[in-house]
Amino acid sequence: MSHVTRLLIYTRPDWDTRRGGDSIQIMETVRVLREQGYQVTITSSLNESLASYQAAVIFNLTLPEQAYWQYRQIKRASIPFVVFSVFWDLDSLPLSRSRKDSLKRWFIPNWVKVLLRSARYLKKNKMVRFDLLKLRSRKSMINEIVDHAAMIFPNSRAEQEHLIQYMGRNDEGDLPFKIIYNGINKELIKGHEQTELASHTLPKRFICCIGAIGPRKNQLRLIEASNLTGIPLVLVGQASASDWRYERDARKMAGSQVTFIPHLPQRDIFTVMKKSSGHIQPSLIETPGLASMEAYALGQEIAVSDTSPVREYFGHRALYCSPQDVKSIETCLIQLFEGKANKNNSNQANEFIDKYDWNQVLKPIGESLRDGVEGGFF
Repeated sequence: MSHVTRLLIYTRPDWDTRRGGDSIQIMETVRVLREQGYQVTITSSLNESLASYQAAVIFNLTLPEQAYWQYRQIKRASIPFVVFSVFWDLDSLPLSRSRKDSLKRWFIPNWVKVLLRSARYLKKNKMVRFDLLKLRSRKSMINEIVDHAAMIFPNSRAEQEHLIQYMGRNDEGDLPFKIIYNGINKELIKGHEQTELASHTLPKRFICCIGAIGPRKNQLRLIEASNLTGIPLVLVGQASASDWRYERDARKMAGSQVTFIPHLPQRDIFTVMKKSSGHIQPSLIETPGLASMEAYALGQEIAVSDTSPVREYFGHRALYCSPQDVKSIETCLIQLFEGKANKNNSNQANEFIDKYDWNQVLKPIGESLRDGVEGGFF
């Protein structure tokens, strides 16, 4: 196969309107690939013609009902593809949900959920597939995608091991994995100038938490810890359409010391971080949480969950809490607020920036794409 020049990247449909860490990773990956000479198009549509593309990219296996049909379009076009897995089995986590959501989770069979999610995605793309009923499970869909991928790019060694375990495989050596770490924008971090936040009034002293509001991010337990301590807490983010009940419950639970800010541009997020006494992210799982990476790079102390992907990134640089233990989260809040973390200084922050600068971590992408697609893995 000739040198790849045109790439099609498949994403989730709301990657740009409901931005998360994967949205940032997509934008930075596209930027780096274009700088390396690739022509890149982003789409979530199954109706995009693949005739003019030399290879494709599937971004995010967390919603396999979407990724699987993207894979089927690629297979139909007979072009090689790579996968940015961005994966964790959310059903394996003890997520706090509303009673209605819990009932739906436990009493609707998995095969029905797979069928409904696939049908919904196909309907949005105005497609009818008569083989829809042949679908078996999320695990089988992911296995099929991975088996045909030229390369798989997890965001950490822990994610790679989790994906292998989820698929029920023991043949790690036979799968073309290459770890591509998440990163931070060095230019934005270094160029940030402290300004006042015109749109919202912040407490004089506070701890902040940046991220979409939902069960995985674990804000209910964080708010409970804030209520117990009285420590002012600023939450920046909003719930996805499926998590609106969780945000409603969070707002009901929150004491007067909790401030909710639905959305801010990046520069204002940095301002909130810099004005805070620290950033906390007690998520049930992260790989590792771009907001925590940015806060640390800005020189702030951070508290994060004690999970394997997070430790892989931060090592000794953070305070750690048990995300299911409110008392543990409370301890981290107190240590941050009282300035007792002592895990960061300008030299440590600069070392972190240099290590995880997007330009650095994504440097091997172009070469890996060529090696994977042209080196016989596919």
